[in-house]
Amino acid sequence: MIYIAHVPVWEKNRILRPERAKKIAHSKIKSTTGHPSLSGVITLYSDEQSGRYGIVDGQHRAASLVILSSEGHWNETKKNIVIDVFNTKSEQEINELFKEINSSEPVRLIDMPDEGASDDLRTLLVEVTDILQSKYPDMFKTSSRCRPPHVNVDNLRDELFQNDYCKKHSLKDGKKLLTSLEQVNESLSKLTDEQWLGLEDVSGYRYNANETALKKARTYHFYLGLDRSWVTK
Repeated sequence: MIYIAHVPVWEKNRILRPERAKKIAHSKIKSTTGHPSLSGVITLYSDEQSGRYGIVDGQHRAASLVILSSEGHWNETKKNIVIDVFNTKSEQEINELFKEINSSEPVRLIDMPDEGASDDLRTLLVEVTDILQSKYPDMFKTSSRCRPPHVNVDNLRDELFQNDYCKKHSLKDGKKLLTSLEQVNESLSKLTDEQWLGLEDVSGYRYNANETALKKARTYHFYLGLDRSWVTK
């Protein structure tokens, strides 16, 4: 028997977000009676060369099981889950397994093995964007397709990575990156409604916000999701 709570997550996997695991767990509690079920397969690798093993897909579902169990909503002796274990012989095979599994899902470049961000940069971006999310919770959405002025935290860190934001602005630590983003936000807040609504040019650039999105950005004083051109500058 495999106790999934004790299985480590592959170190190159996407960052485990506790709030996402909690959302999965609590949605299962609300939508079912008795012991909730959990759909989907949790995929593990077992490397024959190094002896290592870990979760390569389904880490948030596995984390939600821990929450469900701790709150008395999951009986592991009666409601086991399906796992799929792939034997691998190298780190490259684990990389390829991850890519294959996620080929039909929107895996962001920052999270891709090899061509993605370094561990240090990824950790930096996660820490800072998490701080922003905690400071402006009403402006962050879990959906990757959220509309302005909202922001998805994973999309934001991927945009920062793909546009070399830290490198372009020589930001080597979290404090400097957070200060930079706050300064951008403050600068955007000073644009007039006419400028935001595209009625007035700003140094040859015309913004294209709508009144509803602008009103919410004004209410919560958060503008990074209202227009994304700042990340390319």
